[in-house]
Amino acid sequence: MKVKKVVIEPLDEFFNDIKNAAVENKKGKSVKLDYVSFGSIEEFNKILTPKRKQLLDAVKKFKPRSLRQLAHILGRDYKNVYRNALLLEKAGFLELRKEGNILVPEVPYDEIDIKIKVGVELHM
Repeated sequence: MKVKKVVIEPLDEFFNDIKNAAVENKKGKSVKLDYVSFGSIEEFNKILTPKRKQLLDAVKKFKPRSLRQLAHILGRDYKNVYRNALLLEKAGFLELRKEGNILVPEVPYDEIDIKIKVGVELHM
C-alpha cells in the first residue's frame, strides 16, 4: 500500500529539512523529501477541501482518461475540475500525465498519512 505523507509543522522546520537535504545531496548522498508540508491545519484544509478530496477519490476509483471525463464523472464544471486538479498537482496530491493535448489525472497512493508536529499554532 502506497502512502502520501503530510506533515503539519512550523515552516522553519520544513526549511531546515530542505537545507539538510541539500547539504546531503551536495555530499553525493541522494536525499529526497517524500512528504508534503503545511504550516498549519488551516493551510492544509484550504488545499484538501471536501470537493477536492472527492476529486481524488474519483480519480483513484474510476481512473478517468482525461480531466474532461473526470468532470463528467463528478457532475462538475470542467473549468473548476481543471483548476482544482492543477492546485492538487502543485500541492503534491495529484499527478497529471500529458498524453498529446490531454491531461490524465493519477493518484499514485492509497492513503494519506497526516502527522502533526507539536508546536504548530492551530487555527480553529
